[in-house]
Amino acid sequence: MKCYTSAASGLTRGILVQGEPLGVHLGEVGRRRHSSRVPIDLRDAPRITHQVRHGVRLDQVTEVLPIEGGGGWVLARDTELGSQALVRVKTSAVFIRGAVGSWEALEGHPAILAEGFGAHGIFGELGSWADDLIVMAVGDAIRVQPQGVDPYTLRHTSEGLEQKDETPQA
Repeated sequence: MKCYTSAASGLTRGILVQGEPLGVHLGEVGRRRHSSRVPIDLRDAPRITHQVRHGVRLDQVTEVLPIEGGGGWVLARDTELGSQALVRVKTSAVFIRGAVGSWEALEGHPAILAEGFGAHGIFGELGSWADDLIVMAVGDAIRVQPQGVDPYTLRHTSEGLEQKDETPQA
């Protein structure tokens, strides 16, 4: 399974793994915020420890590689195992008071493995965004509305994942 991070800045290969304890950290901690962590175990061989949701065992489909020059690790898999892609969808982009970052399924049924969200303001009342880890099968498509910028569509085809900006209607 290939791993990607989708954000307003573009689509990149891999998913950043960091922190203590080591894992994929989603969202934020605080009022009107939710933090979620997918733990990684590096003791024997790099693997995700206990995530099994929607029939997906992440320890069988991902590997953890060090980032060159230090600075953390990244989830990646260059070999094709099945027709699914593991995607971190980050909808934080530009702070605009009241703006909300979110995503929704357009086609298919992307599976949410872990969810997180963040917010602006002491009480989280000034804006918010989603930060989710999902699995997309070939044919799945989602519409992503990053906070404060134009939306884009993320589609999983037989060629791989593609991210296309939506042209605003005048």
